[in-house]
Amino acid sequence: MAFLFGDSNRKKELYSKILGKIEPEANPAVCALYDTAAGKCAEGLSMHSIAQILARGMMGTPTADPDWTFHWIMGPTFDDLSDPTGERMKIVTLFMKYIMLPCWFYSSEGAVIGSRNAEGEISAVNVVRVYRSGYSKQLGERLWDFRTTLREMLAGTIPSLYTNSNQKSLKTHVEARTDVLVETFARFHAQHAPGPHYYVALMAVLPDKQGQGHCSKLMRAINRAADTDQLPCYLECTGEKNKKVYMRFGYKMVHQFTLSVENPESGSGQSSDIYCMLREPGEHSVSVDK
Repeated sequence: MAFLFGDSNRKKELYSKILGKIEPEANPAVCALYDTAAGKCAEGLSMHSIAQILARGMMGTPTADPDWTFHWIMGPTFDDLSDPTGERMKIVTLFMKYIMLPCWFYSSEGAVIGSRNAEGEISAVNVVRVYRSGYSKQLGERLWDFRTTLREMLAGTIPSLYTNSNQKSLKTHVEARTDVLVETFARFHAQHAPGPHYYVALMAVLPDKQGQGHCSKLMRAINRAADTDQLPCYLECTGEKNKKVYMRFGYKMVHQFTLSVENPESGSGQSSDIYCMLREPGEHSVSVDK
């Protein structure tokens, strides 16, 4: 089981580094979303509900920008930020699980933390993974994608895009964009963070909770843990606004690129600019609300 679910003791140590560096009186909102002692999600939460929070933060609304990389993957068919059919939400939620679960369960050191608002509701989620031996994606980890898909099919939560034969062509286009993203992200990740490092796989704030400091609390918790281990932090982000936010946490841009596919779907072009960002241990950061 350790092969599939990682080392529970090392996960506990990671949570301790992240949360133990936080003064409760100063940041009472930052919390672990997985109870390592009980081996389950924190009370009132599930893997699905956490993935939905991540998806809501990523997919955007008519008044809040989406994560432009995932918006590009959705393509012109699902580009309506009001999501009238609800299918956009289902697809992004599934993508969040594909990213979150290997970091959370498979890896020896992975954590999911959240920031609560004054009412105790989760307003932001951060998924982080520690690569002690440098970046690599192993065979066992790849099996998690299949496991996640099977689980969603059995639960009846798989998006119709993946089950409706009438959407075969659309599914092909979405998967082509996804494959390009995965391959390109992996290539630049290995190039710019080849040694031991912390990887911020996901950072999402609910649209109506943005600008309230939730991202700042979570990113500072990760920075402090990485500084304790004297390791750099690596992430990818889209949009000039997000790049500037992470720069204020001590990150520096190390690469900029866009994504495109051969024979694209009609109405689909290249992605927005994507930034690879790296923070060296101890790098100074300044106050920022996000």
